[in-house]
Amino acid sequence: MLFFAVIMSPLVRALDARLPGVSLPDATGGGARPRFAVSSYVDDVVAVLERPTDGEVLSTTLETFADESGLRVNASKSQAMPLGAWRTDTPLFCDYVDRMRVLGVVFTTRVQDLLAANWEARMTAVTLAVRDARVRALNVVQRVAYANTYVLPLLWHLAAVVPLTAEAVRDVTAELGKFLWAGYPLRVAMDVMVLPADKGGLCLHHPGLKARALFTGRWLTASRSPEASLAGAWLHVLAVLYPPGTSLPLAAGHYRAIREAATVNEDLRGRELNRALYAAALEKHADNNIRAIPRVQRRRPDADWGRVWRCVSSPLHDVAVRDSWFRVAHGVIGTRVMMAATNRADSQLCPECAVPDTTTHHLAECGPNRRTIWRWASTTMAALTGATVPLPPKTMVEPGFDTPRTTKAAAAMWLCGVTVAFLETRTSADVGQFQKFVMKRRAEANIPASVRDVLQRL
Repeated sequence: MLFFAVIMSPLVRALDARLPGVSLPDATGGGARPRFAVSSYVDDVVAVLERPTDGEVLSTTLETFADESGLRVNASKSQAMPLGAWRTDTPLFCDYVDRMRVLGVVFTTRVQDLLAANWEARMTAVTLAVRDARVRALNVVQRVAYANTYVLPLLWHLAAVVPLTAEAVRDVTAELGKFLWAGYPLRVAMDVMVLPADKGGLCLHHPGLKARALFTGRWLTASRSPEASLAGAWLHVLAVLYPPGTSLPLAAGHYRAIREAATVNEDLRGRELNRALYAAALEKHADNNIRAIPRVQRRRPDADWGRVWRCVSSPLHDVAVRDSWFRVAHGVIGTRVMMAATNRADSQLCPECAVPDTTTHHLAECGPNRRTIWRWASTTMAALTGATVPLPPKTMVEPGFDTPRTTKAAAAMWLCGVTVAFLETRTSADVGQFQKFVMKRRAEANIPASVRDVLQRL
């Protein structure tokens, strides 16, 4: 690649010297309008022609380069896109097109086609990435990690240049919802999934908010001299245009607000770029737009849900345990009572016990084995914490232990999560299987040695 760059350097320098290019808007605040004639990235070379005679200059330069180096530009792989008043009957060495891809961004001859040309292809890529993951045996926690790592990053490069449309946000959110909860009878709202772990969520990236932050940040950092730019002025007037309690604008509003800052706040040019203000403005915007409260939290507002969510998301748990405890805490494990409430079951009664199949019954009372397992686990947790442990799911709200502050409390919390995970994921509970499950989880868990010593004595 270095050798290729060395070979291409004379051509790029010659084009830059011979083509007049175009003058870009002043982005530095110093009064100088930067000139743009040619750019090169790897093997993509983009040249800007302002006049019809520039086409002759381009052809002559390419011929000279070919004679000197023996390398000729492939006309079939080159494209020309007319903009503004440029006539398509102007002769060039390559064909005219109405759209062109440059560094992953599709540019079109009409501004109104720009969004659709870019985001339709991105939506297809997102759909294919999600479809590929559906054949994998992933739980909800793992699917969120997959979405954050492999699916949503397909949007970020483009979102920093082209505003993400409201339609695209809806499509991505719907696609993620189907992917995350495929195979599960009930689901947690997407507005809750994007919350931090200590708020009851799984830190799923919010497509709309992150795209807006990237787009705004790209504009603010585009200046060659940030400390003396309109970007600096924009950051200073953000607090005036959008005081605390109001939200930052959507895609179209960004441009409107930027123009407003450029025309009204000329006296603020030259001020130092205040990145802290930008970060604070985005945080306020996020706070104003992410206000979801988990349903279980609304039903029982008196409980210490901060402690509950800290325990559920504790790093002491492996992925499988965290997934089960997360769904149990949110009440979406698909009991007959919940299924009947959503018209997905004919009766609320447990088919084996003929009593309402609540979460408590499903985890701790259905059959002698479940009662035996929960009795042993709750007795052990009580011995570790010195407090009576109620039946699930009340265990998570009133467990008798706080976020692990002692070795025994940490061991009790770990045992509670493992027990819930075992009882939630198995249709038929067996005491012997439970003992093997606990030993396997204890061997694989990433827990401190002191906690492991306590668990080994159980």
